[in-house]
Amino acid sequence: MAEYAFDDSFSAEPERERSRQRVERQAVLLWVAFDDLDSLRDADLTGMDLSGADLWGVDFRRLDLRGCRFDGSNFLGADLRNADVRGCSFRDVYLGHTHMAGAIYDDDTVFPDDFEPVENLMLFFGAEL
Repeated sequence: MAEYAFDDSFSAEPERERSRQRVERQAVLLWVAFDDLDSLRDADLTGMDLSGADLWGVDFRRLDLRGCRFDGSNFLGADLRNADVRGCSFRDVYLGHTHMAGAIYDDDTVFPDDFEPVENLMLFFGAEL
C-alpha cells in the first residue's frame, strides 16, 4: 500500500484515477409512494439518471421529473399520473402497464417506439405546429 507525505512529493494521481473509474449502481425502488414521504415530495428530482432502475409500482404522481433518464428501467405498475416528464428518456422501457394520464411531455421526451402518449391520455406541452 502506497504512503503519501504532504510535501512536494505528494501525488493525487491514485485518487484521480479512482474518481475516473465508473462504478455502476442500480437504484431499486419498490412500491415507494413519494406522497407519503414529505421530504421526497418536495425534492428536486429533475435530471436524475435512473437508467436500469427497478421502479416497479413506484408512485411518481405529480412529481417534477423533467430531464430524467429512465432508459431500460422496469416501470411495471408505476404511476406517473400528472407528473412532468418533459425531456425524459424512456428508451427500452415497457410502459404498457404504467399509469400516465395527465402527465406532461414535450418534443424532447423520448418514448419507446410502440408507445403513443395521446392514447395514454398524456398532455403535450410545447411549440404548436
